[in-house]
Amino acid sequence: MSGSKIWYRMIGIGRSGYLVSCISVISLLPFCGYALAADYGTINVTTANDAAWSTNLSNNVSNVAGDIIVNDGAVLSIENATINMDSDSTKRLVTVRNGGVMNINGSEISHKDTVASDYYGWVYESGSRGNVTNSTIECCVHNNGFNIETNESVSVYNCTFRHGDGQNYVYITTATHGIYLHSASNTSIRDCTIEAGHTKSHNYNYRVRYWYGIHIHDSNDNTIRNITIAEKSSYYHGIYIQNSNNNTLNNISITRGLYSATNNAVHIDSSFNNTLRDFTIAGSKNQYGIHADSSNNTSIINSTINDVGDHGIYIRNSRFCNLTENRITDGGDDGIFMQNSDNATILANNLNRNRDGIRLDSSANNTLTSNTVADSSEHGINITSSGNCTLRSNSITNCTEYYHLYVTGDYDQDIDTSNTVNGGRVYYNYTDSGTITDTDIGHVTIVDCSDLWFTSCTIHNGDGVRIIASSNVSIVGGEIENNTMYGINFESASLNNITSVAIKNNTKQGIYFAGSSNNTINSSDILDNTGRGIETLGSSKSNRIINNNIINNSIGIYLDGNGENNLTDNNVSANRGNGIQLGDNTGNHLSTHNILHNNIVQSNNNTGIVFNTNYNRLTANNLSDNGNFAFALYCEMDNCFYYNYIWRNNTANGEQINYYYDEHDKITELNDNIIENKYLSACDVSNVGKITLIDCTNITIRDSELSNNSLSNGYGIFLWNSDGNNLTNNTISNNYDGIRLYNSSDNDITDLDTISPSDQHGARIESNSDRNNITDSSFAATNSHGLWISSSEHTTLINTEISSVDQYGLSTSGAHYTNLTNATITSSSSDGVRLSSSHYVTIRDDSNITASDIGVYCEKSNHTEINTTITAGTDGIYMSESHWGNLTNNTI
Repeated sequence: MSGSKIWYRMIGIGRSGYLVSCISVISLLPFCGYALAADYGTINVTTANDAAWSTNLSNNVSNVAGDIIVNDGAVLSIENATINMDSDSTKRLVTVRNGGVMNINGSEISHKDTVASDYYGWVYESGSRGNVTNSTIECCVHNNGFNIETNESVSVYNCTFRHGDGQNYVYITTATHGIYLHSASNTSIRDCTIEAGHTKSHNYNYRVRYWYGIHIHDSNDNTIRNITIAEKSSYYHGIYIQNSNNNTLNNISITRGLYSATNNAVHIDSSFNNTLRDFTIAGSKNQYGIHADSSNNTSIINSTINDVGDHGIYIRNSRFCNLTENRITDGGDDGIFMQNSDNATILANNLNRNRDGIRLDSSANNTLTSNTVADSSEHGINITSSGNCTLRSNSITNCTEYYHLYVTGDYDQDIDTSNTVNGGRVYYNYTDSGTITDTDIGHVTIVDCSDLWFTSCTIHNGDGVRIIASSNVSIVGGEIENNTMYGINFESASLNNITSVAIKNNTKQGIYFAGSSNNTINSSDILDNTGRGIETLGSSKSNRIINNNIINNSIGIYLDGNGENNLTDNNVSANRGNGIQLGDNTGNHLSTHNILHNNIVQSNNNTGIVFNTNYNRLTANNLSDNGNFAFALYCEMDNCFYYNYIWRNNTANGEQINYYYDEHDKITELNDNIIENKYLSACDVSNVGKITLIDCTNITIRDSELSNNSLSNGYGIFLWNSDGNNLTNNTISNNYDGIRLYNSSDNDITDLDTISPSDQHGARIESNSDRNNITDSSFAATNSHGLWISSSEHTTLINTEISSVDQYGLSTSGAHYTNLTNATITSSSSDGVRLSSSHYVTIRDDSNITASDIGVYCEKSNHTEINTTITAGTDGIYMSESHWGNLTNNTI
């Protein structure tokens, strides 16, 4: 062999069983550092050769194409070594057996080849001992990785664990961990780092990273501190503690952002009396920062948890846990969530920008003290079905969308005024009575109380008042203002009284009734709330709203409960939507039989009073200067809410409201059936008529002038389900539609004169309005038909003028047996008459039709008889799919 080099023969166990060390030095090359690597097969360390192996492996580079086994009684001590485990299809193991000791310091243990399949395992078996210090362990992923299974002392200090070799990854599909404690006790792991350990391009799935950074399984009384579990190192949990008790973990950093599965930084399962202190946890791929399930007496102290995907700390099915001085920020869900967990101490935690700061669900007898909760997207502290909890000196601030403190399900709590919401004191009153006067209150919850009085209080800058299942509670005088929720929220509460209170500038409704009845709101100012001034919902009914100023809310009063409420002597003004709304435009429309009396409803941005329910009674209300209608009654599908008692002592924009419901033969307040001499010219009164008949018979409307009801669906005269009435010598002008008949038959209309054209129809006769007679009248329209007849039969028009500027003069659909005699029909821009699917229509006896397009257009209309004078821009008469007509003596 030529050249200057050193040749090493194999050091191993010879055939005779003796250790041989045959090193022939051919020549020496003086240099500093290691010589070339030594190659070994299996290294079997016994008491007879442990010193030699310690010497030969220390301060050298060794390639080991077999296992390293430290047997009972042997002590293998390695310093400053590089050991490359050379695995092929048979994976190598470093095994310290019962009674064996392996100490390694200042060394690097890795794999020999940079291929993904070259990895090995390491186990301290039961009864073994050792120290691993100041070393780097790479590619140790076989058989759970670096595995400690002993109750004797193993110490790991200042080591780095890498799944790869620094540049290249190894690839394994079975479970592997940075450090695995299995049935281990008395282990100390300190000042270590766990890394993915490779920079080679990869998607970093579970095959090229540790499943868990540290897995503690069936292991007790171990100490782990000053650990970094780096980004990309653990695919599932950072630390997994399973069936393991009395372990102490201090000063551990876990970052799990990119490339990790959505699991937990720390997962504790069925493990008792473990203490976690001084943790730093970050990364949105941590589903929970720390999750303890069925793990009693878990202590989590002085830890920082930031930006996790769900809960910062999640305690489930666990008792007597201690959560103290933790900082949890920017979680995707709750800061601390206790579920089915009791008797916990939650002390001096700082929780910012989580969903709920602290949430207790079915978790009784917990104590919350001196916690600071800020900027929660929902509740600050949420206690659900969790009785007998104690809250002291907790500070909750800036929960802008929900209650800062929210209790539901089980209200038996001990919460005193040392707790604050936005700096104001918390009053949590459960089964209390007495009188409270305080001018700096941030939150009030009143549950199951009677004869409790809040007098001259200022409840402000917090989340207002909740009154739950209580009666004979009174709030008298003072202010409820600038709260992030409702001013007052009644929940299943009855017989309570709010008097002379200013309720203003609250984020939601000023007063909200949910399932609450027989309460009184009296002589109060309900102003400037972002939501509705007063709202009722659900089974709420029979509430009294008396003599209040309800101003500048989204809607003044909104009733969508069960009805029978009394609204009297209120000033409902300048609200940003409707003044008073009865029922939603969709839903069950349950809020019926309400009384509205002597209210001023004015200057609201939308409609003064909106009806989406029936059988309400309005008397002596003054409606004026609202942005849309003074009042409006709407329909949902075919269900129209016209069946309301709106008495004539109501006024709209300075004039009498003429709305008649269920009047027959005689009008209630009159001695006869005559409505006469009504001069109604106020603008935009309603979306029904200036005079409206609903379910009326044998009523006379005469000698009246009805104008300026020009907003959408406003009529001069409106008949709904009303038969046998007489309309004589009336004038209509400048309405949306002049007159409308709906399902109204056998009415006589005489001398109805249109002075100024209606915006849409001059007249509408529709939906089974049969046998109506119109004589000596005129109908004029601008943008739609002069007269529109649909699904109605036997309409007779005599000596009547019908005109439209933009549409047909007369338009019919399903209007059979319509008879026009001596009619004058004009269209400035379209057909004079358009008949569609209307049979037996007659136009005769000196009728005159003038049109810019077709005089009479018949479509699918049989037995049409026309005997008239037609002046047309195109065809005089056009018949399409229309048969058996009689067209004689026409002048075209």
